[in-house]
Amino acid sequence: VQSSSMVSPVALDSPEAIAQWLAEQRQALFEQLTAPEQNIRQWMRQHADLMDTALNALYTLAYQQTVAEMGEPAQPPLAFLATGGYGRKELAPYSDIDLTFVPLNDHDPFTERLVKRLFQLLMSVFYTHARLKVGYAYRLMEDCESLDDKTRTGLLDMRRIGGNPQVAEAFQQTFWRTLDPTGFVLERYQEYQARWQKQGEGVLRTEPDLKEGRGGLRDRHTLNWMAQARFGIAPDHALETLIAEGLIHADDAEALECATQTLLWFRALLHWLGGEAREQLTLSKQERIAERLGVSREALAKKLYPALETHARLTRRTIERLVRAPLVLGIGLDSVNREITPAPAIEREPPEWCLWVFVLAQRYQLGLSPAIAERIEATLRHAPPPPPEVVGQCLHDLFRRVGAVYRVLEPMARLGVLGWALPVWQQAMALPAGDPTHEFTVGEHTLQAIRILDSWREPPPKSGRSDRELWHALLEQIPRPEVLYMALLLHDLGKVDPNRPHAEAGAELAEQILTQLGWDEQARADVVFLVRHHLLMAQTARQRDLHLPETIREFTRIVDDIERLQMLYLLTCADTQAVGERIWTPAQASFLLELYRRSIRALEAGMAAEPVPVGQLRKRLMRALARHPLPQEAIEQHIESMPPGYLLNTPPDQISLHIHYIQRVRQGEGPVLEFHNAPDSPYTELTLCTFDDPQPGLLSKIAGVLYAHEVEVSSARVLTREDPPRVALDTLWLTVRHRPLTANQCAILERDLRRVLQGELSVAELLRAHQKDPDAPLQVHQLQFHENASDHYTVIDLQTPLDAGALYRASYALSRLGWNIHSARLGQWAGRTLLSFYCTDAQGNKIDPRAYTALEAIIAQKPEGTP
Repeated sequence: VQSSSMVSPVALDSPEAIAQWLAEQRQALFEQLTAPEQNIRQWMRQHADLMDTALNALYTLAYQQTVAEMGEPAQPPLAFLATGGYGRKELAPYSDIDLTFVPLNDHDPFTERLVKRLFQLLMSVFYTHARLKVGYAYRLMEDCESLDDKTRTGLLDMRRIGGNPQVAEAFQQTFWRTLDPTGFVLERYQEYQARWQKQGEGVLRTEPDLKEGRGGLRDRHTLNWMAQARFGIAPDHALETLIAEGLIHADDAEALECATQTLLWFRALLHWLGGEAREQLTLSKQERIAERLGVSREALAKKLYPALETHARLTRRTIERLVRAPLVLGIGLDSVNREITPAPAIEREPPEWCLWVFVLAQRYQLGLSPAIAERIEATLRHAPPPPPEVVGQCLHDLFRRVGAVYRVLEPMARLGVLGWALPVWQQAMALPAGDPTHEFTVGEHTLQAIRILDSWREPPPKSGRSDRELWHALLEQIPRPEVLYMALLLHDLGKVDPNRPHAEAGAELAEQILTQLGWDEQARADVVFLVRHHLLMAQTARQRDLHLPETIREFTRIVDDIERLQMLYLLTCADTQAVGERIWTPAQASFLLELYRRSIRALEAGMAAEPVPVGQLRKRLMRALARHPLPQEAIEQHIESMPPGYLLNTPPDQISLHIHYIQRVRQGEGPVLEFHNAPDSPYTELTLCTFDDPQPGLLSKIAGVLYAHEVEVSSARVLTREDPPRVALDTLWLTVRHRPLTANQCAILERDLRRVLQGELSVAELLRAHQKDPDAPLQVHQLQFHENASDHYTVIDLQTPLDAGALYRASYALSRLGWNIHSARLGQWAGRTLLSFYCTDAQGNKIDPRAYTALEAIIAQKPEGTP
């Protein structure tokens, strides 16, 4: 093959001639790939030289055309550089041709016209004729300060192909002057670790990825880049420098280079025979290569797999040695064995280094050495408080890195740095939470909440829960994670003031802190909002009927922004889980998820959207149910007799089942009980259909049976078909020790529910048989009536001691007044049982406020009897 240096550029005087010459030269070069004595490094350099010659010829054509049009400039207007694999002359048959153009002067008309013409020629010759992908970038000297990681890595291998040599040299000097060697080394190490983790376990795969897989060529590239940045050397001096620095033995270096050349050779053959830049060596491609070489696939494997194994082992060992060697971090800090340790210059640094050490630890995934921990503690004993703007910037930086906050915030708190930076935090760290459900102090609870939030950064298992998948997705896409993390950090600090509601006090404290720290107005407003309302979502999910439109309307009136809703949902879930294991239940998770989904739909539809008219809703359901095998008259009667909330929130298939249940009851079958365990559901859904009692009290009977069997009720919906004969249609969401009921538990429960509902057994007899007192009084710590919480019902909230029989006792008390219960919610919080009932009087109207005292009187006395 004729070397590019032996080709006269004069002969390459048109795009067609260049394209033809390049095709002929490449074809001749390709035919040498199967030669047994082939030196793949030399082959790839020859291939790169061909590209250099073609590019210089194209540049000459573009330059001459531009001069003819605009006149010749005083000096060459730009330099053009090869970068990436092309820059280091490691060019497989269909590798990308990565180029960077550096102008002498920006916005120069001659340069702009020249680059445009050159690009057109490149596309014609390289992309159209040679089927090579050209990567093109236009860089200014001042760009070097703000290059992204990928661009910086590619430029590390840059070399000038042509154009102005002074411009090329100046750009290279600026690049190296603005390169942070330690940061670059540690960032490439993180990238390397992440790539290995993504690939999964195992090196020797049947169809290996020769470039990005474990043991692939990218491992050697990473080692070279780290060495180039660390020692300021050219690509072809990396291995000899690593030997000289004692990071790899000469024999290992020789074995590594041999393995690299084997992989380069396989990659070149793969490109050539496939006619494209493919990196996965499939079985079919292995067969083709073996056939072309005249050997068996087994013989090929004996050459390939040892090279992969050696490549993976030696690159990993050397990369680990390099990254554990001493590295200068600056501000009086070094990294040794991937731990931050003090350097002599630390004595001259202001005490703010105690903050920035954690930013560096997070950014580069470094640990803290015992020496630096001791130095921090010693510094804080006499250091004045840090400037607030430094604290603000530090926390902003820390909270931007989703999933990596707790790892540094926890030692910040333990070593006293967080309390030094935010004095109010020091009070919170040892402050009792104030109720027995909290397992931790205020500060420790906050740290655990941040740990939980961080954990959602990792994708859940493929068979994971839907809420876990949502947490991960939201955390990945949230545009300002620093706002969420800061809100979580501050959400309970209001507890330092025992005389006020802590959410209200915390919101004011958050405003003061963030103003001092210099956070912008929007961030302050969002953090304050989240702190002020951090209890709202849990309270709504726990105590309000989520099927009622007014519940969602009232909630979204307050949380009226989608981004705030997403952050509040994440904060609520993390905060609740961090309280303790007894508080976070699958049912609690389910209700929060339901509230989030209903609210996000309402916000996406627009808060101003008018509710669907009842008449229109009924017509829509009539059409949907027409496909079901039900008499038209039965469908019409049911839809006309049920409230709007039921029609809006019950799927047609479920409505169809309800109509069947009601028909069965009216035909004399007796109570219909259906238990349903949906896949992945945290509870068992019980639907109970029976003739309604003449007097209110059906729910108390059901609750009494459930109490006897220690079945937990998370929520209940109580509906009645008002057309005679009246039929009750109740739905309850049940668990036993926070798990769905087993088939045997359902069978036992069904037996006793039937006996009680059919009058064969009283609730009192059943409770006594299970060693429970049916006459125990209902102890209420707090009783509240909410007249405006619902459009059609009076909402009654009760707080009782932790009592498994609270629902039974409370519903019985309400039934004694003749009040109808339409839905009920039950949960536990702060060491108490929380009950919420949606009620009407005997005529179906809201409770008259003058009648509130009647319930208070009943609660104050011991019940006279039981249902």
